[in-house]
Amino acid sequence: MKSRIIVGIPIGIALIAMAFVRGIPFIVFITLIAIVSQYEMTKAMFSAGYHPNRRTAVLFGLLLYPSYLVSPNATLLLFALLVTYNLIWGVFDKTVRFEDAIISSFTLCYPGSFFLALILIGEIASYELSVLVMIIALLSPVASDVGAYFVGSRFGKKKLAPSISPNKTVEGAIGGIVFSIAVIGLVYFVLLKTNVLSGYPVVLSVKWYHVLICALLCTIFAQIGDLIASAVKRFANIKDFSNILKDHGGMLDRIDSILFSSMVALVYFNIIMK
Repeated sequence: MKSRIIVGIPIGIALIAMAFVRGIPFIVFITLIAIVSQYEMTKAMFSAGYHPNRRTAVLFGLLLYPSYLVSPNATLLLFALLVTYNLIWGVFDKTVRFEDAIISSFTLCYPGSFFLALILIGEIASYELSVLVMIIALLSPVASDVGAYFVGSRFGKKKLAPSISPNKTVEGAIGGIVFSIAVIGLVYFVLLKTNVLSGYPVVLSVKWYHVLICALLCTIFAQIGDLIASAVKRFANIKDFSNILKDHGGMLDRIDSILFSSMVALVYFNIIMK
């Protein structure tokens, strides 16, 4: 948990900075994270005894953002073509088991397609709103981890999902939710009171309760995303997705909850709030 917090913070700060800068830096940063995460997921499936198609997994991470820049329909077409290729590969290649083709398609869905949420947040028309949404999406998981760690280690008794992640507790999960909402609410309140946002009318138009509701949903789904990643690792019988970050595990170990919170933040601000 400590390593998750230590590494998660700089990754989150980098994403927020890239969302503000946008352009080539943001595209390159998201693409690199997507490629590494795709590779890590296929590596996990190899550990589980399957042989997924690494080419389509890495290609999806590489072309996800460029295809979106062409057209959102191009991204959907890219996904459909790669899934179709995997299934045809499983049917006609005699050296391939069909379950490997299914697993190959799964790696495009998770984590592959979730990176589209980060891309779309970075493409929100207003710079300041884009950064606000990114802050909520990224700060929620980090704050949740901090709250869950301290509350869970001190008061945790009832296991949240013992068969998947035996160290997580219900008390820790609740503590993480409360702490996350408190942190985001405090940050937003301070920014308002210090007039830092006075030059950003779009952000000022966002009601405070929308910020807190979004933070609540992001935190809940961040914890769900963390449990899903733990379930995948248990399925693959591995401790971490890779050792690319040395003792802190792999890239996917650090962003598993961010992928889910980003999706929720995007949906909330683009659909529900509107």
